[in-house]
This record gives sequence, structure tokens and C-alpha cells, in this order.
Amino acid sequence: AVATKIAYGVQFRFQSTRYTVTVNREVILSAGAIQSPQLLMLSGIGPKDHLKELNIPVVHDAPGVGRNLQDHVIFTGLSFNTSTPENYTGSKPFSFDLANSLNEHSLTEFAVNHNGPMYNTPNSEGLGFITTKYANESGDNPDIELLLGSLGNASQRNAPIKTAAYTVMPLLLRPRSRGYIKLNVTKPE
Repeated sequence: AVATKIAYGVQFRFQSTRYTVTVNREVILSAGAIQSPQLLMLSGIGPKDHLKELNIPVVHDAPGVGRNLQDHVIFTGLSFNTSTPENYTGSKPFSFDLANSLNEHSLTEFAVNHNGPMYNTPNSEGLGFITTKYANESGDNPDIELLLGSLGNASQRNAPIKTAAYTVMPLLLRPRSRGYIKLNVTKPE
């Protein structure tokens, strides 16, 4: 086979078995701010000098891969349990039954029928923006976003959500720092 620079699928290993998945349209790499450049470089796409240092065959010299890293830091926020009034006649808050609604059935509903609780899971029901004293000098762009949602704190995995809750999560919108990603091993972790 002739090597080309066109992606037509992915190859991965699960336990001791290697799998190849091909596609008819396009391959989209979406593995986050850290693992996207890691996967690209492990695949031979990145700064050629760095790839050669690690004896990774260069498929495409792309000096920008792994550079200009900016990540929007988000704090898991403040979660508040709430109680539903006894005479409440509306629908249950989204978070009330979240622990019981995310299961194999809801995954099938999501993947096959494009429906169900996973399809409609909101990122947040409300947003707020704050300009702090650390914002740019013009002060015309907020530097903090507040995500407001009717979910409990997802970082507390050992504490399933059994009551209605809401959470406020602050997110840094315009990080000033820039970084880069380099590989220190040639085996994905």
C-alpha cells in the first residue's frame, strides 16, 4: 500500500486485541487540549525535530502541533442541595433522578434513537459573565464565565445525586499563559 496523508480511519488496541475502524466521510480527532496533540505526535504528525528525537516516523511536519496551549480552567464549583416544595406540581428538576437515568437503556436511546436523558443533558441552564480587576485593560471583555445548572457536583462521584441540586461553576475565559506539549514517551498512556 502507498502511504498517503489522508486519514480514513483509526487503529487502536483494547486489551490484547488490535482493532481498525474505517469511515466513509471524515476522521475528527477530539481528545482535549492535552491528548489531541499527544495522539497527533504519536501518529507522526507534529514538529519533525521533536518526532525525530523520539524516533517517531514523520508523516507530516506540523510545527504548530502542541504549541500555543491555552486551557480554560474550570473550578468544579459550588453545589447546593435543594428541596422540592410539598405542593410542587411541575416536572422534577433534571438532577433529581440523574443517578438513576444514566444507564444502558439511556445510552441506547442516545446512540440509536437520538433521544432520552443523555441526549438532552444540559451543560447549563444559565450563564453569567463577570469582568474582574484582572481582565484586559480596556475592561470591555469579561474574563470569568459562571455556568449555572441544575446538577449536583459531578466531581463527587462517590456521592450519588439523590436530591435536587444546583451548581455554580466559574470558568476562566481568557487565560494569559501559553504553554506547549512535548512527548516524553512514545507509548500512549
